[in-house]
Amino acid sequence: AGGMGEYVDVDEMDPEQRFAYRIHEFKIAERENMELQGSLSKYRALRMILTGPPGAGKSRTVRSIAMLRGRRARARAEKDARQKGVSKDLVLKLGQEAARGACLLAAPTGTASFQIKAGATTLHRLFGIPIGSFCANRSTEALARRTRILKASSLISLDEFSMTGRQMLGKIKYRVDEALGAESADVGVLTSMGGKDVMLSGDPDQTAPIGDDSLHREGASKKDGVRGTRDAQGRPKKAPEGSVEAWVLSDSGLAFFHEF
Repeated sequence: AGGMGEYVDVDEMDPEQRFAYRIHEFKIAERENMELQGSLSKYRALRMILTGPPGAGKSRTVRSIAMLRGRRARARAEKDARQKGVSKDLVLKLGQEAARGACLLAAPTGTASFQIKAGATTLHRLFGIPIGSFCANRSTEALARRTRILKASSLISLDEFSMTGRQMLGKIKYRVDEALGAESADVGVLTSMGGKDVMLSGDPDQTAPIGDDSLHREGASKKDGVRGTRDAQGRPKKAPEGSVEAWVLSDSGLAFFHEF
């Protein structure tokens, strides 16, 4: 979704919006300092839930945080480029690319992502999640592209999280770990999602997940098998090679949600 959309300057935010914004400022500075000191393994990635009723200004706050991340990424990229002695045009280009890719925004539906603006897209598109059975990635080209996008980002922000169920969150985590590595020791204390900062935003009292368990449903999943293994007439068909069972994704999604 192109266009920045309506946002608010930090000085114009209410106290709770400003509190969320300041947390991001702190985490950006903390990570940068640890990288400079060579102690990134001690960094604990942000796990934030930004919530409130309709009209609380969640979307504006998310856009403002995205702008903050973009500005900081641009300043750092341009500084690094100047130190390498590259041309002025290349400095500007690298800064623009860093700002554009600093914050990945996604939502469960196209309508929701369009409301966010600021380059947001759907969960399915950003993470390469098909409708139906879920398999390990088979396309090296798609995996390489997703890896480049994820490596360039500092924050993954998932909007309308009430609609994101346990299996869907498990699929997102699977795809990110697939691209960035699930157990990289140098990414920090939390190795899930490649050690990236992650924010869930939305109202938990809004639309529930369709065909999936809510993130607030505790306990081991009782869903067996692989989704999408029946044809239009309801007859069973063979699951694709590399398919991941529903209960594995559901339990993984719940475990990740417990990090917040």
